[in-house]
Amino acid sequence: MVEHNRLFVKQTVLETNDKAETLLLEVTDSSKAVKCSCTLLIDKNEAEVCDLHVLEEGNEPVYQVLFEEIERISIEKQLSLIHSNISQSNLKNIGKQTYLEKLLLDMDWSMDDHQNIFILDCQEMAQDSWLNKEHLTTDFTINSISTITKQEKEEIEIGKNVWYPDRVYPFQYRSIGKNSLVLRYKGRVIGWCITYISGSNLLMYDCLFVRKEFWNLGRSISLFGSSLKIQSEESNIRYLTFTVHGENTPLLKIIQKRAGSYIIDFKEIKLYVNK
Repeated sequence: MVEHNRLFVKQTVLETNDKAETLLLEVTDSSKAVKCSCTLLIDKNEAEVCDLHVLEEGNEPVYQVLFEEIERISIEKQLSLIHSNISQSNLKNIGKQTYLEKLLLDMDWSMDDHQNIFILDCQEMAQDSWLNKEHLTTDFTINSISTITKQEKEEIEIGKNVWYPDRVYPFQYRSIGKNSLVLRYKGRVIGWCITYISGSNLLMYDCLFVRKEFWNLGRSISLFGSSLKIQSEESNIRYLTFTVHGENTPLLKIIQKRAGSYIIDFKEIKLYVNK
């Protein structure tokens, strides 16, 4: 047991079925009451912070004691990387920093990934007037992703990490939904919407992208609305889910402004790392 400013961190080795080492870390006070806990899964020279939570509301500063101990263990075991997921499910708090995030940044951790996961009712949303409104001029066209030509595919390949990030690469999927679409401006590919089936009654809208110089709510809405219309007319799948990167502000604006009443579940997940 290690003492940190009159608080103590109890370390318990948990049994596992593989070669990884799992430690239960519990922050306690002098009365041995647990204030905060987590498990630390160590595999080779990396570790993951799991099951992290404060057991007493309003006592968040115990996080500092816990993560000071995690850093001590990291040095002791010569770990090269520690990562920790921080999640919340309140739409009003989307994008806001928590006490723990500010603490980790002060301790030289960095945010490595930021995802927002939404589940929406497709059948209800497909009736909304904003999706059926015409937002595009005649210079823009929306077609099936299958219409992408060999030359366009080569241009998209070359554009990876140049005009779009590799996380929205449209050809990474083994199979895609029939409502996967491509957006063109004057015949030039500027965006796409890729879907795939992720459950018996759930369609994943995994990749909705529009080139930054064409960012406009109307264009993103038109691309998404066209895909949703196809889903509602040709599929019995009722729900759709988005995984939206924290930097994808156009799509986040669409969901918050236009689809809030159709959201049936939401989770924001941020990945912090310490190298």
